[in-house]
Parts: sequence; structure tokens; C-alpha cells
Amino acid sequence: MAGQPKTALRPMGAAHFAEFARESTAAFARDNVQAGRWPEAGARQRAQWEFEQVLPQGLQTPWHLLYDIEDEAQGLRVGSLWLALRRRRASCRLLTCNPPP
Repeated sequence: MAGQPKTALRPMGAAHFAEFARESTAAFARDNVQAGRWPEAGARQRAQWEFEQVLPQGLQTPWHLLYDIEDEAQGLRVGSLWLALRRRRASCRLLTCNPPP
């Protein structure tokens, strides 16, 4: 379709994974505090611990695929996609989506 932005999935690299991990744990902690599930004290540490339990080997964790979503025309990263593959189902998290200006 003419005029529609085109996106591509690219495997997430180590440099972006470090940023992704920081942003994800901060957002996870904030969301759980705001929802009343966790007290603010220690929320960041708990989020970090849970993130490390789910992705103990980072990008190399089996059954987890992490991608950058890129605007092909501008070559800009506009989001991240995390696929967790399970025996009976797969889960998908679109963690960030930042349209280019």
C-alpha cells in the first residue's frame, strides 16, 4: 500500500539488549507499584530479579526471541518485540513502539 510505513524485524543485538533490559525492568517495577502489587521500596530490585529469572542467559536464553522493530525507510528502531515460546502456547510482548517524528 503506497504511503504506508514499512517495518522490519531485526534480531536484537547485545548493545541494545542492555538498554532494553534497563528500560524493561524500570517499566515492570513502575507498573507493579502503580497497580498496587508491589511496594515502591525494593520494586526495582524485584523487577531486575524477575527479569533475570525469565532471561537468565540474556539474548541466548532458549525459547526466547528478541527483535528490534525498524522503520525501513529511515533505518530507525521504533520498537522491540519479545517472543516467549512455550510448549503449548507462545506469548508475545510488544514492549516499546516509538514512531519516528
